[in-house]
Amino acid sequence: MDATTAPHHIPPEMPQYGEANHIFELMQNMLEQLLIHQPKDPIPFMINHLQRDNDNVPRVIILGPPASGKTTIAMWLRKHLNCSLLTVENLIARQHSSLAAGARSQFQKMKAVPRRLLVKLIQERMQEEDCVSQMRKLRSGCVILTN
Repeated sequence: MDATTAPHHIPPEMPQYGEANHIFELMQNMLEQLLIHQPKDPIPFMINHLQRDNDNVPRVIILGPPASGKTTIAMWLRKHLNCSLLTVENLIARQHSSLAAGARSQFQKMKAVPRRLLVKLIQERMQEEDCVSQMRKLRSGCVILTN
C-alpha cells in the first residue's frame, strides 16, 4: 500500500485471516531466519523454510546434575510427544555409523565425547528417517539428552 493514497480501507477479514492462519508468526519467524542465516539467495531459502514446516516443533534439551531425573523426564517427554530419544550412549552405540565408531573410541579413552563430534553425531542422527518423518508428519522433534 502506498502512503500517498491514504486513507486505506482494509477489509476486516484481512486481520482475521492472518490471525486464523498464523501469518504474523510465520512472517516473523521467516524474517528471523533470514537475518540469522543471511542467505545469498533469500527466495529459495524461504521456499525451503516453508517446505520444512517445522516452526512449531518442540525443541527440548534437558540439562541438570547427575542423578537429577534427566533420563526420567526425557523418557516421559518421548512418550507424550511421540518423538525419539537421543542420548550419548545410544548415539555412540549405533553400528552403521563411522562417526559413532570414532566417538566410541574417544569415549573409551577419555570417558567423554568431544563437543564437535557430539554435534556431528546429533546432526547425523537427525537426518535419519525416523527423526525426519516425525518432524514432517507428526510435527514433533527429537528429545536430546546429553550428559
